Amino acid sequence: MKKRIVSIILVFALVLSMAACGSKNEATQNQEPNNAASETEVKFEKVTLKMSTIGTETNSDTQSARKLAKEVKEETNGQIIIEVYPQDQLSGGDMTKSIELLAQGTTDIMISSVGTLSSINEKMQISVIPFLFSNYEEASEVIEASGADYWAKLLAERGIKYVDYIHNGLRQITNSKRPIKTPADLAGLKIRVPGGSIYMDSFRALGADPVSMNWSEVFTALQQGTIDGQENGFTVTNSNNLFEVQKYLTVWNYIYEANLCIVNESKWSKLKPETQEYLEKKIHESCAWGRDFVVNGEEELKAKFIKEGMEVYELSSDEQKAFRDALADTVAKYKEKFGEEACAAFQIK
Repeated sequence: MKKRIVSIILVFALVLSMAACGSKNEATQNQEPNNAASETEVKFEKVTLKMSTIGTETNSDTQSARKLAKEVKEETNGQIIIEVYPQDQLSGGDMTKSIELLAQGTTDIMISSVGTLSSINEKMQISVIPFLFSNYEEASEVIEASGADYWAKLLAERGIKYVDYIHNGLRQITNSKRPIKTPADLAGLKIRVPGGSIYMDSFRALGADPVSMNWSEVFTALQQGTIDGQENGFTVTNSNNLFEVQKYLTVWNYIYEANLCIVNESKWSKLKPETQEYLEKKIHESCAWGRDFVVNGEEELKAKFIKEGMEVYELSSDEQKAFRDALADTVAKYKEKFGEEACAAFQIK
């Protein structure tokens, strides 16, 4: 009898021991995600960054910024949050003020056009000299070889770090009055241009009346007839539904412009090195995606504009030459003004 009681006690103890081991293993398994989260906290400090873009929700800069923010949040388990503010919301639509907010550290990251960034240093405009590039491949080759380093140098002087670029587009021209096939067709037209003296001087040389205006005001101005037209890439023209208020589009590729992804250097330097490395990698990925977004979508957008009722005219090489000749003095003026270093950076002879 005593032996039987002892046996029962031993079996009961064994069962309790196995249950305890099982509970311990289960608890260990349940702790694994928390350990992973802890490792994430060590790798990336918890930080929220404000990011400003100039375009609407459907434009390449904002699309790229949204992609960046989404992937960073997911990959860091919410440790790094990037808040995206399209159309210069934080500055009330004032593109130049947005740059000031970045330089001051009110915002942390920004995507802005080279033309607008010329308010920091007018030599930024070297890359928007008329007819500098005939396609996106040429532009990328020069930028990645030496142009980006020159931009970075100028921006660093204002405490801004250059990271990467997105195609803002080969710029075309739209208007509500008539097809533009020759320089004479531009005579007297009020054309909205971005900030930057080179845009103003170029359109004056072509006989037009250029008007500098914040982008947030353009659609209404076109709709009301305050201005007759504007010049921009296909994606910008589409994202703002300008086909609703513009009848004519001329493909002339007169200027290539880039949008630059830049950060406040002081804020950036305070991030952990591993966070800097990670964010820089993600920015490069999103900008590469943004460049492809522009290049791959232009033919589709051209077809869309025609379907929406726009008359799209593409200049022949001979017709484009007439515009090149008309802008020859303007190009020479800015090559001399910006100097040898700027010209060498963008391989301008």
